[in-house]
Amino acid sequence: MSVDLAIFKAPTDDALWPVLARINSQFQKERSVNGKLPSCVACQDASTTSWVGGKRTTRSTLWSHARCGSGHGQTGYIYDPANPETSGGLCYRCDKLLLKALLTGKFRCSRDGCRRRVGINEAILRKHIVDTPDLKRALEMIEASKTLDCIVHMDTVKYTTNKPPSSNCKHDQNVCDLCLRTDFESKIQRGPLGAFVCPDLECKEKVPANSVREVIGSKHRYGMKLALLYAQQSSTLEWCKCGRAGQLDDRSTVVWKCTNSKCRRLNCRTCGDLAFDNCFHMRAADETLRRKWENMRDSAKQAVERKRIELREKKQQTQELMMRTTKLCPKRRCGIRIERKSGCAHISCPSCRTEFCWVYKVIWVPGIRHLNTCPMGRYKIIALSQLDKRDYADGWQDDGKYDSSRDEGLYVGGDDW
Repeated sequence: MSVDLAIFKAPTDDALWPVLARINSQFQKERSVNGKLPSCVACQDASTTSWVGGKRTTRSTLWSHARCGSGHGQTGYIYDPANPETSGGLCYRCDKLLLKALLTGKFRCSRDGCRRRVGINEAILRKHIVDTPDLKRALEMIEASKTLDCIVHMDTVKYTTNKPPSSNCKHDQNVCDLCLRTDFESKIQRGPLGAFVCPDLECKEKVPANSVREVIGSKHRYGMKLALLYAQQSSTLEWCKCGRAGQLDDRSTVVWKCTNSKCRRLNCRTCGDLAFDNCFHMRAADETLRRKWENMRDSAKQAVERKRIELREKKQQTQELMMRTTKLCPKRRCGIRIERKSGCAHISCPSCRTEFCWVYKVIWVPGIRHLNTCPMGRYKIIALSQLDKRDYADGWQDDGKYDSSRDEGLYVGGDDW
């Protein structure tokens, strides 16, 4: 782990300096040893630090939260109480310069062999920075730093994820998505697939197949070419005689069926190129398949027939229940079924609004309410033979299956007698 001293020689920005000072002050902690503050690891000076009560006794802990894209911490800038002589941390001035480099994306990982930029999670800044304008300025600087210099078309573009082509790359993304996709697609179009590598000349890490798919998308011929490459290199793949499909050599089955929709022929691993009529295994497999499909067909027919019978029985039970609990409306051209749950014998049809007596279903007209045989009628009665039936439906008295025990306690009230 090393300290990049070039960062601390950068010129200061008078307008940005107070913002960096206020942000840095939110992360200060006591770091003196025996009343003496260790020297800065960058400028080797113990005098340029913050003053607390007239004494320089604090160092920033911001760098304990800094991580590069590979997750490396930057311990070279952090004061370690266990090793006070060799880890002094950064002074107040150098801390602000390093904070500026961090927010602007100019701070690279100090871990040997790693070239990724270092950043701080925005949640950490929101937790520690109290001043809202300072937080807004810091987040704007981070957002503005999310750019890369594409090494292919040599231009600066914005990025969103900073994801290099391979997870093994030791650098940040330095090729834009369009250039990387164009590079991979051209390699796929040129012919046989080779190994995909990172375009960075100092990297050249191999790019796995799943990362290639993420770059070029799923709707591409890469998947088909990858499968063909595997099939060509595989010694356990058997091809059908049609040449359009194959299957892995699975010795648990002797006969296998071609998966191509235009072929669907049987192939035998034992007899090889023998015709169907001369291969006992294919004939036996064909007979087994035929019996299997016949059994499936018979089972399906039986299931359909059972369902039909079940539906017919339920329909019949429903019809019988309706006949026992309902009566037909006597009005011509109506004929809906009406269920009486409670109340008196005065019924009004919910469909045609015809009023009638529930017992013998005599339609109420002026002066007529009941038949002379109706137990509900005392006045306004009429004989069945004298009843004008022109407004009555055919079979209006046909309620033979109605359960009359449901009418116990039936009554009429008021002047409905």
